[in-house]
Amino acid sequence: DDSELTDIAVTNSNHGGIDILDIENTIVRRALVTGSGSGGIYVDGRTENVIIESSASYDNSNFAIKLGRADNIKLLNNTFAGSHKKVVWLANTDNVSFVNTIAYASGNATAIHEDRHTDGTTYGHSLLFAEPGAKLTNVRYEAYPTGFTPGTDGNLNVDPEFVSGTIEPSASSQAIDAGIFDPDSGDFDIFGNDRISGTDIDIGAGEFEQVVRVLDHYEITNVQSIYQAGDTANITVTAYDQLGAVYTSYSGADLANLTFGGASSLPDDIDFTAGVSNVSLFIDTLGTYDLTVTDNTNPLVTESILAVIIIPGDFDHYDVAGLQPGYVAGDTLEVTVTAYDSLGNVATGYAGPATLTF
Repeated sequence: DDSELTDIAVTNSNHGGIDILDIENTIVRRALVTGSGSGGIYVDGRTENVIIESSASYDNSNFAIKLGRADNIKLLNNTFAGSHKKVVWLANTDNVSFVNTIAYASGNATAIHEDRHTDGTTYGHSLLFAEPGAKLTNVRYEAYPTGFTPGTDGNLNVDPEFVSGTIEPSASSQAIDAGIFDPDSGDFDIFGNDRISGTDIDIGAGEFEQVVRVLDHYEITNVQSIYQAGDTANITVTAYDQLGAVYTSYSGADLANLTFGGASSLPDDIDFTAGVSNVSLFIDTLGTYDLTVTDNTNPLVTESILAVIIIPGDFDHYDVAGLQPGYVAGDTLEVTVTAYDSLGNVATGYAGPATLTF
């Protein structure tokens, strides 16, 4: 009694989960039960004035949480989920309040199962959802559990859109920022992250981490180490954020500057669409050059491909030098024949053969 219990975890147990029996004035924070062969969290034995906060129970047999002979229980920022039998089971309870809590039923489960003498149950800023085949409530002739009305008091009847295989909300979840601050809210969610990440508290045990993504670096691909003059280089520049994901918000004209001495004609700046820029460069200048992309707003964001070598192109034509306007019989004819590529560079890779006729 009169205590606070934190960071309790029971996983893959064949003997049940967490039992909260015959206690008063207690707060349970960040309790986790998953994979139990029996039930998840069990509250019974004339338990009164208990808060269960930032806790989760899912993938257990029989139920995620059962409250029996319990009065004045606040379920605050929890996630309860299950695929068979009962997710939340209420029996002989008075004044159970759901605040910022998710009850999610899949398979053939029931999200909220109300049994004998259940009175005074309230819901605020909570999300209840049943997948096709599952049920939201066992109350006959009613679409919703007693006391729950979607669209009022911040309550939702929508898919929480968990990240696959987890109880974490995805970026598109309507549970994000949809909760309400409660004086009994803790500082951290079940994963140990700050309880409030966005503009408001989330519904559920886990808080979606709303990181402001920014341009962190580029990756330049499809660049060869050696080109011939006359080639076209079709390169791809991809922008990434600080989390290592493609920075899809990086879109627009003239976002970055590209420098490369191997191409005499370059775009003034390069455009990006959803974080990607495809650039074609006509290669025409012999030598060894670095190819560099730099953000126009933050020059510290830059990436280079070093020492790209440009060699002459394939043979295109000859030049004959050294011919005199006239010769006398017995003179020696000395000429120089030079092979060139299409851009006028000496085709140093050309070795013939060639035939000279005079």
